[in-house]
Amino acid sequence: SGSAVNASGSNGYEFNASALGTLSVKGDSSGSTQTLQIAAYDGTAWGDWTNFTLTTQANNAPVVGSIADQTVKSGVTKNISSLVKATDVDGDTITKYRVKDTTGVNSFYVSGSAVNASGSNGYEFNASALSTLSVKGDSSAGDQTLQVAAYDGSDWSSWTSFKLTTVVNRAPSVSVR
Repeated sequence: SGSAVNASGSNGYEFNASALGTLSVKGDSSGSTQTLQIAAYDGTAWGDWTNFTLTTQANNAPVVGSIADQTVKSGVTKNISSLVKATDVDGDTITKYRVKDTTGVNSFYVSGSAVNASGSNGYEFNASALSTLSVKGDSSAGDQTLQVAAYDGSDWSSWTSFKLTTVVNRAPSVSVR
């Protein structure tokens, strides 16, 4: 009936036949194969145990493809959502993303707001907000390493790095001849 039960031991776990439609099995947290058994009772005697195998496939973490290095002017915001391509060989849906700034804190913007992407796990957001992911050039020229990771509901991908180069605006010059 949706609750985990302890079916270990020689007699397993007993339940009424009327609850058979609610019987389900759940895979292990990692890849495994286990033999499970079920038996029926007719009101007088128990039948023999019938074996079946439950195979749990290990989850494969998603992969974020390479992201091209970006160059932006100081203070300019650029949407990079189309550059982030995550795949999952298991066909799992990507549910979250993380972004990390290895040298600063506010180079990433999500839903129009600067996010603190420092620290070992960076900043986490729902996949539904990916279309709003942007980067913004710092106030001075320089290079930063930025990173993106994806989550499939079970595992995080490895970080995928790209370089953000900020260039400062150069004032025009006038020459008189």
